[in-house]
Amino acid sequence: MKIGISSHNNRNRQQILSYLNYLQKTRTLFETKEYEFGADLLKDLNKGIRFDVIFLDVDFENVAKKIRELDRDVLLIFVSRLCNQVFNAFEVNAFQYLLKPINFYLFFNTLKRVFQLHHEKKRVFVVKYKQQIRQILLKNIVYIECYNRHILVQTVTDQMESYQTFRETAEKLIPLGFIRVHQSFLVNLSHIKEIGQNEIIGTNGIIIPVSIRRKKEVLEGYRMHIEKHNVWKL
Repeated sequence: MKIGISSHNNRNRQQILSYLNYLQKTRTLFETKEYEFGADLLKDLNKGIRFDVIFLDVDFENVAKKIRELDRDVLLIFVSRLCNQVFNAFEVNAFQYLLKPINFYLFFNTLKRVFQLHHEKKRVFVVKYKQQIRQILLKNIVYIECYNRHILVQTVTDQMESYQTFRETAEKLIPLGFIRVHQSFLVNLSHIKEIGQNEIIGTNGIIIPVSIRRKKEVLEGYRMHIEKHNVWKL
């Protein structure tokens, strides 16, 4: 897991590093990089360097907005002595807002949630077709369609067929962030861009039908997904 730590105050950076080093003895190994200035962090992001998590001093509020423009997925954790800036953190979809001095147990619980999300992003779906077996990251699947007793898996880049049944697939994926929107369609809640009258528009622009009898369930499922993952559409 790659973690960036950006703060003018060296003491703040060292405290976060000391907590991470303590947790690293028993948990996932971290690759960390410190930044005294937000501008240096932005330079690396512009070069294509990516982090799973960034700890950011609240003084770098404008930097946070630029970070979010460059990377929609990175988990931003604000650190501040003041609590009156928390609403600014929500504007950039902050994952957490920690007050200084940072309480270790709150830090631990925050990282625990980060580990869980990081693990979810790495989950895969196995596609079996003819003599081929392929693993696809769940986060890259937009929707799955029932097709002639097989399934069609639509990812952000391509489409492939699998011998699995639609019922078997739904049982596996609904607990992992997918929802059945139609008799023949299963959609990744994280890839819903817009819900219309009779259709869903996916993040890749593909239109997926929604049945009338499932519309209420879909709206409620999407609302709960947003609340659970603190998703703010930018």
